[in-house]
Amino acid sequence: MDNVQPKKIISPWSGALSTPKVKVRDYGNEIVTEAWWYCPTTGKFITKGVIERQPKETPTKPSL
Repeated sequence: MDNVQPKKIISPWSGALSTPKVKVRDYGNEIVTEAWWYCPTTGKFITKGVIERQPKETPTKPSL
């Protein structure tokens, strides 16, 4: 997936401005913040992209 900036884009179907829906997803070894764009008029999917990737921190055992 491409890296993107979460900004409004123009829908190819209606010409209306589309605001991204930001989703945080857990892919096992990393947490990925994604932006998904849908046409506000038709509801059709436009595109998606990665805003940020963060490695998951492994919990450490406390020493006794």
